[in-house]
Amino acid sequence: MSRYSDDDREIIYLERESSSVMGPLLVGLALGLGVGLLFAPQSGEETRKALRRKLRRFRAYAGDQVDRLSEQVKDGVDRFRGGEEDEEGETEADETPMSSARAELERRLAAARARRQRAAAGDEEPVA
Repeated sequence: MSRYSDDDREIIYLERESSSVMGPLLVGLALGLGVGLLFAPQSGEETRKALRRKLRRFRAYAGDQVDRLSEQVKDGVDRFRGGEEDEEGETEADETPMSSARAELERRLAAARARRQRAAAGDEEPVA
């Protein structure tokens, strides 16, 4: 605390020590983790298997959502460019030098999507 005296009034400055939130947060996190491990209903092996299974399902779901979103973006870009689809489903915009790279990317995306779906259905770890 410091004091400053002006001509007509006295001003008092209160200085506070900056207290960090991280210390109590880390202590609480450690205590919660310890209590959780003590009262866990499953063994560590079963918990790890369940977490891996849930993670694989989440990855498959997230991958599907990303694929769906990329398809929507691709369709929007095609519409923005004004490309019209012909009988084979190809657009005029696909007739650029980038069309072979695009076709390769779409083929790889389809293959990756199929691998993810097989892995999620069979509960197998996907190979990267």
